Amino acid sequence: MPVPATRDLLGGLDDAFARFWTTYPKRVPNPRARAAAEFTRAIRRFGVRPDELIQAAAAFAAEQARLAVRPEYIPHARTWLAQERWRDYPPFAPAVEEAAPALEVPPEVAAHAWWSTAGRLGVAPHEFRAFLAPLVVREWHAYERATVLAPSRFVADTVRARFLPVLARVLDLSDPRSVEVLP
Repeated sequence: MPVPATRDLLGGLDDAFARFWTTYPKRVPNPRARAAAEFTRAIRRFGVRPDELIQAAAAFAAEQARLAVRPEYIPHARTWLAQERWRDYPPFAPAVEEAAPALEVPPEVAAHAWWSTAGRLGVAPHEFRAFLAPLVVREWHAYERATVLAPSRFVADTVRARFLPVLARVLDLSDPRSVEVLP
């Protein structure tokens, strides 16, 4: 079934959706008409104001940029709206700085040889467990270079994008480029 034109779906929300669309992180492909339909549905069904969705999209975009998420891993705008992921970002959810409780470190994370360095460098326990703990060192040449195996391509890509400097410090390497992460 063909998707109606964007202007037919928005019913007077054209400007608001245009601001949302420019705020949402870039992703190709990202079907605009389907996102417009979900944008309108969120406003009509949940009584959400357009500026609130735009603010949540801006917070989401800032998070994705801070985490250096590659575009292919950013959800389509339609998916983000349909799954109500906007509820996870201000103004619907408190900002992380306001809501962050003290982190409890699970025993299996605390016992890991790399945790003391990674935790000191700002890695959260759940990130450590998901991305650093499953890594296996295949080769390590003292203070020069290392090859590390990840359980999947996703984990390898995430470690390269977000945790390479931490991994280099954990392995006593001065240059993050001297760490090779393979899936």
